[in-house]
Amino acid sequence: MRRTDTAALEAVAACHHGLITRPDAAAHGITPATLRWALASGRLHRVMTGVFTMADHWERLTPRDRHLLVLLAAQRRSPRSVVCGLSAAVAWQLPLPEVGAPTLMSAQRRGQQAGIRWRRLAVNRARRVGALVVTSPARTVLDCARELDRPWGLAVADAALHAGLCTREELTAELVGAEPAAGLSKARWVIKRARSEPESPLESLGRADLDLAGLAVPEPQSWVPTERGWFRVDLLDGESRVVTEADGKVKYEGRPAVWAEKLRQDDIRDLQLEVVRFTMYDHHHQAPWLAQYRRALVRGRRTAELLGPMPTDLRPDWLP
Repeated sequence: MRRTDTAALEAVAACHHGLITRPDAAAHGITPATLRWALASGRLHRVMTGVFTMADHWERLTPRDRHLLVLLAAQRRSPRSVVCGLSAAVAWQLPLPEVGAPTLMSAQRRGQQAGIRWRRLAVNRARRVGALVVTSPARTVLDCARELDRPWGLAVADAALHAGLCTREELTAELVGAEPAAGLSKARWVIKRARSEPESPLESLGRADLDLAGLAVPEPQSWVPTERGWFRVDLLDGESRVVTEADGKVKYEGRPAVWAEKLRQDDIRDLQLEVVRFTMYDHHHQAPWLAQYRRALVRGRRTAELLGPMPTDLRPDWLP
């Protein structure tokens, strides 16, 4: 009997994106006593009051997927709510320093309730992402730019443009139409500098850190011709002949990757370009890295006096 009950609960969850509510259960002939048994025996996990999921399903989810399931549970209880802020960035698969509390906006609710942040704000042009109703990508970028610090706001904006979720014109229109509120000056800073070329959050963070330090902002994703062929570098200050490579751990999995990166760096240096590496550690401990970068600028400018600047608009002929 209990094995049959578990299968019935799994079937209900499969019909409702992994969630089970009491009305869902009743509609499928599952009694309140069966729900109580499933909770007591650990077969069900309570997502929030009145909304459940299978416990083994919950255990398999990543933190981001759990966040999304909580949002979906909240929208099952408040159907007119809209996912917003950092939670909308999670739904749109945009990069964040951390996920934070699930956040929705609703005309009926406000404040913190059961671990969920509710905002009483007007929403235009909400979109559906899977089973969730979410603020538009442009509105999501604006909200994140207001809430996050400037570097991470820029990382979110760059990623949205790179993924084609929105355009610069849509970001500008969202900014122009925004009501005066805290963080709007940060959002202006971010949207003015947002670019579609960066391919990782690290590239965006590096650009932002250099900008905030009062240094020239390098061009993202520039091509340079070497003896071994064309390479695309993460950031290039052509006037000072300095390349910045944003390095994540995934880039160096295995010895062949390390060797290939060494050859690449040798070829770039053969062009008389300074190469500086930028990691997430450098973002969090900027003073030593900025000192290293400034030393590279001094050396690069000396070379530029002899060889001239490195163009940032070069492209291989085979590119479309």
